[in-house]
This record gives sequence, structure tokens and C-alpha cells, in this order.
Amino acid sequence: MEPKKVVTQNLVKLLQRKASYIEKHRIYELFQELSMMLLIKKPKDHVLFLKQSVYHAARRLDVPRIFILAPPNFNKRALAQNLKRILNIPAITVDEVTCGQELISQCNFVDNLRNILTGYMKYGFDGWIFFDFPRTEEEAKCLQRNGIIPSHVFEIVTSDGANEASISTNDTIKVTYCKDLRAMRHVFDKLLIKINVKNHSIDDITQKCLKLVKFRTYSRYPSTLRVLYLDNDARRSKCIAKHVAEEFGLIHIDFNEILKQISQRDSELSYAVSDAIQLAKSNDMPTDIKIQVFEEFLLTSEAVRNGWVLTGLVSTIDDLKQLDMTDFPPNRIVIVKLENEKPDSDTSSSYLSDTSCYYEDHISDIIAYVGDSIHVIKATEDTKKIEQQVDFWLVQPAPCVPPRQPRPPCTIKPEDIEFDPDDEPDIDIFDCIREPEPDLPLV
Repeated sequence: MEPKKVVTQNLVKLLQRKASYIEKHRIYELFQELSMMLLIKKPKDHVLFLKQSVYHAARRLDVPRIFILAPPNFNKRALAQNLKRILNIPAITVDEVTCGQELISQCNFVDNLRNILTGYMKYGFDGWIFFDFPRTEEEAKCLQRNGIIPSHVFEIVTSDGANEASISTNDTIKVTYCKDLRAMRHVFDKLLIKINVKNHSIDDITQKCLKLVKFRTYSRYPSTLRVLYLDNDARRSKCIAKHVAEEFGLIHIDFNEILKQISQRDSELSYAVSDAIQLAKSNDMPTDIKIQVFEEFLLTSEAVRNGWVLTGLVSTIDDLKQLDMTDFPPNRIVIVKLENEKPDSDTSSSYLSDTSCYYEDHISDIIAYVGDSIHVIKATEDTKKIEQQVDFWLVQPAPCVPPRQPRPPCTIKPEDIEFDPDDEPDIDIFDCIREPEPDLPLV
């Protein structure tokens, strides 16, 4: 291979490795949040503001801030209470902000709301729900100017046409609501999500909202798809993975085929793989060997550049955790959950057929570990339906969830730390002799 081509390939892999780190830790979204806060507040000391707000901005990535726009006859309080209970965030009413006053200036309104939000922040509540305000375009713009910006705006569309302009002019309340709603749609154009609640209970509407809350409208960092597909049916797994690879221009990485290729080479890894394959019937293939095989294939293929869909590697939660600790962890995980279904094993793929049953025993642990970043599909006999669901999931934005933690954070006890005279001095001792750093308002 030409030296210039080798250098180019190494550069691409290096850039992709950096991109995967930025994506995994949501650095791009964090800087968007910081930039938005900085431009709204416009502090005199921007460095001090960034220093104090970076932790707050990181927490804001994981909590929803919800506006509910609903017609007068809809029980929005019940919906807000359901979301409050499940999401564990406060639901703030207009009466709390105005303190029962009918006439209150915008300045006092915002100051009162800021004090309420600051009080909740002290107790670790960064998210919130506003369900009976903003009521007008003027209120909505006032909140935006002061940095109180939602992550989701739900417009409730009822069955009686209360959201339409063609309602009776005798109903003054509905006419006023529709007029204000049209104006607020322009304010929240990029955040607005319409929810049709016709013939749905409050509990059903709550579940709809909870599904939508997982996704955010961030302008995400451009990245390649790295899909982990888990299925107990070997033939179906291959079929759907090939379909996804063709549909999205990815490379299908069939781990079983990679093992065959590696085992035929003359290298230390191939000998380790050959020995592991002999033990695969007992599901004793070491996780570290699996990961070595996977990483070696990535570095010698175009999968790093084009993206990939992986099948056959993960059979236990340890496999997935080790995969998450590589430079290229999966950013989408799709799993076909079994419901009293026997795996249709591919007899030509001995390792995969043996691990299919083994993976069933670990499926609950895998789902618990992955959390909301996984997409679970119920197993059916219709492969086309599964393909359609996978395609739909992959074209959606990635769920807004914290990065998976393969290892628990290490805790160091103070009594285990030994003093070293060569250690740097603790700068906290200078706090009493230097001017204290001012606390800037972050709300």
C-alpha cells in the first residue's frame, strides 16, 4: 500500500476516534448549552460565568424543561402532575409566580419565577414543567429574553377542534386561546410538538409525552452510525443487519465470519481465537479476545469511516461493557426481545447459534444496563415489520440520555491518601486571604 494512502487512512481513523469521544460525552451539546446561556446572560466576566455554569449546563442536558400548551377544556394539570411524578421535576403554576396577583409587571413576573427556579436548583431540580403559562406571545418572548427556554413544547390537540381557528366567535375564551396559540407557534417554531389526544386517556397522553421527552432538538455533532443489533435468531439477525447496511450505507460486521477469517491466519490472536472457538460451546470465549478481534477488524476495514452494524459479538453484559470502553462504542443499540420464541439457529454459524441461547439468559441485565438508550422491538414472525421499525429508529435523533458507565466511578477514602511533601499545596488555604469569587445567577 502506498505510504500516502496509509497516512490518509490513519488520519481518518484518528479523527473518527476523536469524533466518537465527542459524541459519547455529548461535548457538542454541552458547548451549545453554554453558548446559549452566555449569549442570553451576556455577563461582564464571561470566563468566570463559564467556569461557574459548566456543571449546571451539563446537568441541563439530562433534564427536560417542558411547556404544555393546551385548550381551556383540557385537564392539563392532571397531565403535568403525571409528568411531575414520573420525571421527578417540579410543576410550576402561574399562581405561584404571581403570588395570586391579577396584575403584575413582566419584570416582577420574571424575578419571581427566577427566584422559584433558583430555589429548586439548590435541591438539585434543574428541570421544570409550566402548564398554565406562558399564555401569550408577549409572555413567551419575555421568558426567552431572560434565558428561561424550554427543551420541549407540547401542543395538545383535542378532538373538539379547540385548536382550530374556525370556532364560534361566541366562545370568547376559545377564540382568545386560538389567537394566542397561533402567535406562540412562531415563537416556539423549532421546539413545538403537536400531540393528538383524541380518544386518549391522560395516562396514554402521559406515555406519549414521556417517549418524546427522550429526544432533544440539538444540532448534533456529525457522526457515523455505529449500530449494535441483538437478536437470538441468527438468520433473522443477518437478514436485518444486511438490510440496514444497504439502507444506510454501513458495513455489516458479522462477528462469526470475522472469527473464521482470523482463525485461518498465522498470528498469536488467531491461536487464541482457535482455542476459544473450541470452548465456545460452553460459552467460555473470553470477552477480551472478542474485543481484540473486533478492534483488529475495525482498523483494517472501512467500517470506521463508513459506520457499521454489528451482530454476533455481544452475548453477555460484560461483552457490552467492554465494547463500550473501546474507542468506537455503539451509538445505537437495537434489541429484538423474545416472547416465548425459540431461536431459529443458523447451522452454518456454530458460534453464533450457541451464543444465541446463552444471550437470552443475560437479556434482562443488558436492557437494565443500557437503559433508555436502547430500542426494544418485540419479536414477530414478520421480518419486514422489524426492518421498518429499525429503519424508523435509526433516522430519529439519538436519545438524550447520559453516557453509559461500564465501570462504577472509583471512590477514594480520605484516610487512604498518604501525605507526600512533594505534593502541590492545597490552594483552598488561600481562600481566607484573597477576595472571594462572586456567585453569578445561572437562571
